[in-house]
Amino acid sequence: MRIPSRWYKGGYALKESEDVHGNPSYAISKAESFDDVRKNHSLNSAVEVLANREDYKGAGFSDEQVDAVAVECMAHSKSNSGVKDLNSKSDWSGCFDKIDAAVDAYNKDHPEQPVSFDRSAFENDDKKLGQTAAAALSLRIGDVSKDSHPDAVSQSGEQIHVDRSSINDSAGNFKDEVADADISRGDAQENVDSPKSRQVHAGEQNIIENHTVREADGAVSHEITVMDGNSAPKCTQEAITDHIGELASAPDAHFETKINFNGECSEETKASYNDYRDHMENARDDQTGKLKYANVSIHYPWDD
Repeated sequence: MRIPSRWYKGGYALKESEDVHGNPSYAISKAESFDDVRKNHSLNSAVEVLANREDYKGAGFSDEQVDAVAVECMAHSKSNSGVKDLNSKSDWSGCFDKIDAAVDAYNKDHPEQPVSFDRSAFENDDKKLGQTAAAALSLRIGDVSKDSHPDAVSQSGEQIHVDRSSINDSAGNFKDEVADADISRGDAQENVDSPKSRQVHAGEQNIIENHTVREADGAVSHEITVMDGNSAPKCTQEAITDHIGELASAPDAHFETKINFNGECSEETKASYNDYRDHMENARDDQTGKLKYANVSIHYPWDD
């Protein structure tokens, strides 16, 4: 399929609030910063699909399929779409409201070429909504399972180098693990300043392989291989949490997450990962009070 021709510049940023009756309300504005673009990337992906409807139809997609692709683009992000529970019709309704708000904003900006979105096919047919939820889960797992390795390329297109020898592996928390670490960007070796980015790069680059399989008994297993279990354990555990968080968004299914390690883990590392598992088993949602990861179990090699 050829590259769509109607790319629009800048994109939109969504702000959620409540109206006078306490119902969710969505305000759409132009994206003004990279942070806006990053946080709203799934919303803008959905609008991009809708804006290029005719190109997709020319490739053989029906109108309903184009709408489904837009929804799946939107729903692959829990935070941007609001679909934290793939089985929640309420979450999906809010997701559709957000797409509608973005469509209205786009049409005000482009009255000469308005776009459309029909949510009725998903709201009136549980089977179609279920298929969309399954596709969204696949995208979420695929997205978090992106290639990761030492000197991985960032979203800016530059290599990020993490000098693992400079990490404080025994710090006890992810912030202090990388507080003085040498983490640089690009050929100029520009220092990565953001504490969050430093944590993410140190953790993600320590995950060198992951895949999801259906076992013979029908169980679904997500396997993660950690390059060096003794390196930045808290940062690495934060990266693993991203994987588990995607699996947890399908609470009616059970997943086993198998964590493998290249090389031996020290007793201190094993204790850290055991504490992490205890934390994940008992973590609760701040709003509902429910266990956040009740449908995901964690397995280590030393459990056998």
